[in-house]
Amino acid sequence: MVYRDWETSMITTRCKFYYGHTIGSSNYIDFQEGTDPVTFCNIPVGEYSLTDFVTELEAALNLVGALTYTVTLNRTTRIITVSASGSFKLLPNGANAGRSALPIAGFTSDTALASSHSGDIGLYRDWE
Repeated sequence: MVYRDWETSMITTRCKFYYGHTIGSSNYIDFQEGTDPVTFCNIPVGEYSLTDFVTELEAALNLVGALTYTVTLNRTTRIITVSASGSFKLLPNGANAGRSALPIAGFTSDTALASSHSGDIGLYRDWE
Protein backbone atom coordinates (compact mmCIF):
# COMPACT_ATOMS: atom_id res chain seq x y z
CA MET A 1 0.00 0.00 0.00
CA VAL A 2 1.27 3.46 -0.87
CA TYR A 3 0.71 6.26 1.62
CA ARG A 4 0.72 9.83 0.66
CA ASP A 5 2.12 12.43 3.06
CA TRP A 6 -1.29 13.92 3.65
CA GLU A 7 -2.67 10.55 4.70
CA THR A 8 0.00 9.88 7.33
CA SER A 9 1.04 13.31 8.48
CA MET A 10 -0.34 14.77 11.62
CA ILE A 11 -0.85 18.43 12.30
CA THR A 12 -0.53 19.68 15.84
CA THR A 13 -1.84 23.13 16.57
CA ARG A 14 -1.94 25.04 19.79
CA CYS A 15 -3.80 28.17 20.58
CA LYS A 16 -1.70 31.01 21.94
CA PHE A 17 -3.52 30.96 25.29
CA TYR A 18 -5.09 27.80 26.59
CA TYR A 19 -7.03 29.26 29.48
CA GLY A 20 -7.90 32.66 30.79
CA HIS A 21 -8.16 33.71 34.38
CA THR A 22 -11.00 35.71 35.86
CA ILE A 23 -10.00 38.67 37.98
CA GLY A 24 -12.90 39.41 40.29
CA SER A 25 -12.83 41.04 43.70
CA SER A 26 -9.15 40.08 44.15
CA ASN A 27 -8.06 42.95 41.96
CA TYR A 28 -6.19 45.28 44.36
CA ILE A 29 -2.46 46.07 44.17
CA ASP A 30 -1.07 47.68 47.35
CA PHE A 31 2.29 49.36 46.77
CA GLN A 32 4.54 52.10 48.13
CA GLU A 33 6.86 54.35 46.17
CA GLY A 34 9.96 55.38 48.15
CA THR A 35 8.86 56.90 51.45
CA ASP A 36 5.49 58.04 50.11
CA PRO A 37 2.34 56.73 51.81
CA VAL A 38 1.12 53.28 50.81
CA THR A 39 -1.39 53.45 47.97
CA PHE A 40 -3.25 51.00 45.78
CA CYS A 41 -4.48 50.51 42.26
CA ASN A 42 -6.97 48.11 40.72
CA ILE A 43 -6.92 45.75 37.80
CA PRO A 44 -10.32 45.95 36.12
CA VAL A 45 -12.57 42.96 36.79
CA GLY A 46 -12.58 40.64 33.78
CA GLU A 47 -11.25 37.57 32.02
CA TYR A 48 -7.56 37.78 31.10
CA SER A 49 -5.03 35.80 29.17
CA LEU A 50 -1.63 35.77 30.83
CA THR A 51 -0.30 38.40 28.44
CA ASP A 52 -3.34 40.62 29.01
CA PHE A 53 -2.99 40.26 32.80
CA VAL A 54 0.64 41.44 32.63
CA THR A 55 -0.43 44.38 30.45
CA GLU A 56 -3.26 45.35 32.83
CA LEU A 57 -0.96 45.09 35.87
CA GLU A 58 1.49 47.49 34.22
CA ALA A 59 -1.28 49.89 33.18
CA ALA A 60 -2.81 49.95 36.68
CA LEU A 61 0.53 50.73 38.35
CA ASN A 62 1.31 53.46 35.80
CA LEU A 63 -2.15 55.00 36.17
CA VAL A 64 -1.82 55.56 39.92
CA GLY A 65 1.93 55.60 40.56
CA ALA A 66 4.31 58.52 40.10
CA LEU A 67 7.04 56.19 38.82
CA THR A 68 7.13 54.56 35.39
CA TYR A 69 6.49 50.81 35.67
CA THR A 70 7.35 47.95 33.35
CA VAL A 71 5.93 44.46 33.93
CA THR A 72 7.47 41.49 32.16
CA LEU A 73 6.86 37.76 32.10
CA ASN A 74 9.48 35.04 31.74
CA ARG A 75 7.51 32.34 29.92
CA THR A 76 10.06 29.65 30.82
CA THR A 77 9.98 30.21 34.59
CA ARG A 78 6.47 31.74 34.49
CA ILE A 79 7.66 34.47 36.86
CA ILE A 80 6.47 38.07 36.59
CA THR A 81 8.95 40.89 37.20
CA VAL A 82 7.84 44.43 38.02
CA SER A 83 10.43 47.17 37.46
CA ALA A 84 10.16 50.92 37.93
CA SER A 85 12.05 54.15 37.38
CA GLY A 86 12.64 54.38 41.15
CA SER A 87 12.37 52.36 44.34
CA PHE A 88 9.06 50.85 45.41
CA LYS A 89 7.54 48.03 47.45
CA LEU A 90 4.82 45.58 46.46
CA LEU A 91 2.56 44.72 49.40
CA PRO A 92 0.48 41.57 48.91
CA ASN A 93 -0.04 41.52 52.69
CA GLY A 94 -1.03 45.20 52.82
CA ALA A 95 -4.36 46.79 53.73
CA ASN A 96 -6.12 44.96 50.88
CA ALA A 97 -4.48 41.57 51.53
CA GLY A 98 -7.77 39.68 51.30
CA ARG A 99 -8.47 41.20 47.88
CA SER A 100 -4.95 41.40 46.49
CA ALA A 101 -4.12 40.42 42.91
CA LEU A 102 -0.44 40.17 43.79
CA PRO A 103 -0.60 36.50 44.88
CA ILE A 104 -2.22 35.75 41.51
CA ALA A 105 0.87 37.41 39.96
CA GLY A 106 3.20 35.24 42.05
CA PHE A 107 4.02 37.72 44.83
CA THR A 108 3.27 36.03 48.15
CA SER A 109 5.19 38.26 50.56
CA ASP A 110 5.81 41.98 50.90
CA THR A 111 8.93 43.15 49.07
CA ALA A 112 11.71 45.45 50.30
CA LEU A 113 12.33 48.85 48.74
CA ALA A 114 13.98 48.28 45.33
CA SER A 115 13.54 49.25 41.69
CA SER A 116 12.73 45.71 40.52
CA HIS A 117 10.86 42.76 42.04
CA SER A 118 10.32 39.23 40.76
CA GLY A 119 7.50 37.01 41.95
CA ASP A 120 8.17 34.33 44.55
CA ILE A 121 6.45 31.64 42.52
CA GLY A 122 5.69 30.89 38.89
CA LEU A 123 2.15 31.26 37.62
CA TYR A 124 -0.33 28.47 37.02
CA ARG A 125 0.71 26.00 34.32
CA ASP A 126 -2.73 26.10 32.70
CA TRP A 127 -2.74 29.90 32.42
CA GLU A 128 -0.90 30.48 29.19
